[in-house]
Order: sequence, then C-alpha cells, then structure tokens
Amino acid sequence: TLGDLEHNNNGFRYPPNPSPPSSAFSFHPKSTASKPPPITTLLSNYSTNLKAFSPTIFYTTASSILLFLLWNLFPPQSTFSKRILQTHFVCSHHNIFTKHRWDAAVLSALSHTSFRHLMVNLYGFLTFGPSVKRILDGGNLGLWAFVALSALFGSLSFLLLD
Repeated sequence: TLGDLEHNNNGFRYPPNPSPPSSAFSFHPKSTASKPPPITTLLSNYSTNLKAFSPTIFYTTASSILLFLLWNLFPPQSTFSKRILQTHFVCSHHNIFTKHRWDAAVLSALSHTSFRHLMVNLYGFLTFGPSVKRILDGGNLGLWAFVALSALFGSLSFLLLD
C-alpha cells in the first residue's frame, strides 16, 4: 500500500503529511502559502523515483501507456496496426497456436484499448507491485520473472476459457 512505501529505504518515498499551517486555509490575499510544484515536475519526480525503485514496474507502466496510445492513434485497418499491434499484442488462438507467435502470450498483457481498463490495471499494478517486489526480493524469483510468468499464465487461462 502507499503507506508501506513511506517507510521504504530504497529511495522510493512519499513525503510525510505534516499538518498544514493555519495560513494554508487563509483567504487573505497576502497568504504566505507556497504554490504547489507544476504537474510536469511531479510526474518527472515520480517517474524517476519509480524507475530507481523498480525498473520492471517503470518499464511495464510506460509500455502499457505507449501501447494504449498506439492502439488509439492507428485504426484497426491501418498497416501498422495489422503488422505490429494485431500480430504481437493480441492474445488469440490464431496468433499463438496457428501462427506460433508465442511472444503475443506475454506481450498482450501490456496491451489495452480501453482507457478505463488501462487505468484500473495500472492502479492495481502500481499499488500492489511494490509490495510484491519486496516479497520477491527475499527469494530467487525477481519481479520481472513474476510479471512475465503472470502474463503467460493469464494468457493461457484466457485461451483455455475462450
């Protein structure tokens, strides 16, 4: 959980939430409350800290966002969509068993065409990923292997139930 990250010693920290000064809620025009940093600074700091904490979580998140943008930029009939996206990022009987594109079984886990689906998956991944990473750091299985195996077993389960 996010509370767990606050106590992490790996540099991926959230600042403690001190009680706001009484002037922070003042409506006086000469308020001394500082302005929050720009959103670009916040995103840059977050992505830098996330990459330092876990490259697996960082690159999986970035890849999912990039693929979402590509799915929405290129229509299904386009050459790029047919040659790349539908070939390597769709889990289907045709792709995996007929065409023997085994990479699609893992890469399809990064592929999202719905914004809501992407947000729910990223929320879960960013919320539980750090906890899973800490648990796996004590064993022989790294987070990247856990994510890849989870994607593979998820795709195979989908194919069995489809």
